[in-house]
Amino acid sequence: MKRLLLLPALLASTSAALAQAPNCTALQTENAALKDKLVAYEARLGIGVGGVTVTDGDETLKFKFLSCKVSKATHKGSLVVLVTNSGEPVQLLLSGAGATTIASTHSTLVLDEQGQAYKSEDFYPSVGGKTDGTNVIPTNVPVSCTVYLANVPTSVTRLNSATIAFAKVGTNRERQLLKTTIKNMPVTWVP
Repeated sequence: MKRLLLLPALLASTSAALAQAPNCTALQTENAALKDKLVAYEARLGIGVGGVTVTDGDETLKFKFLSCKVSKATHKGSLVVLVTNSGEPVQLLLSGAGATTIASTHSTLVLDEQGQAYKSEDFYPSVGGKTDGTNVIPTNVPVSCTVYLANVPTSVTRLNSATIAFAKVGTNRERQLLKTTIKNMPVTWVP
């Protein structure tokens, strides 16, 4: 008899608990925001899945990853690196993602953790603020370079690699084609 009396009480408490179930959309939004913060903190500390690594293609031009930010609204991103020249001042010509502006087989390749390659909406990256992808890099002065990305899906949290194609332009306009590879870069999503 006592069991039959407990059954209605159990059903009432179960239905009350289900009525107070949290909003799944709000939880998913909060989780996504926390994940973005975690990736940003890991990038600042140089931790995460192995940290960012750089394989320089030239002994005098050293590249360093700064950030990769992508807009949630437009799905357009910017991969920003610093270039420091330890040699004589040199003109640097940078190739955009998916572009073949330097030579037909010499282009920047950016791949995310799912293996998808990206192209630039604008084939001309920014080198030291100049948007034609070329500028003179002075000795021992870090210069910011930006490679633009288009159509980045919101599921991307990390770029597996960016092989940045560039050319050092000599005094006689001859070009030395080089590539630097940066691996394991966190993606920060901005509004």
